[in-house]
Amino acid sequence: ASGLMSVAGGYALKEMLDAKAGSPADMLTVSGIQETVNAALDFVMEIADAFKDKVTAGSGKVEIHGAPGSMNCMGPILIAKHAGCGDMVQCIPGVDTQKPEFLAMNPFHAVPLLKDGDFCL
Repeated sequence: ASGLMSVAGGYALKEMLDAKAGSPADMLTVSGIQETVNAALDFVMEIADAFKDKVTAGSGKVEIHGAPGSMNCMGPILIAKHAGCGDMVQCIPGVDTQKPEFLAMNPFHAVPLLKDGDFCL
């Protein structure tokens, strides 16, 4: 998350696109739509460049850190298990999320957290 914020200059995607494409009325013109699409593509390429050096853990090695009873965590956990790409690592908010090793992965100390190699989201 912090990598995405630094790529976007600290702005949300909408704010970044507004700065590059202008007002919503400007965006509805043909040239405005093309500028908006180009700005979005540029942003996606910047994100891809920011993460190109990250090493993944490999097939089936994705970890979803979260609490078993949390509805926020249940979706990512079920998707990872169904797709066969990873499994859950039990992490209790307020206890495990305060540990230094967790804060190194997610400075916002929130769950769920996806970890794939050295890439964390």
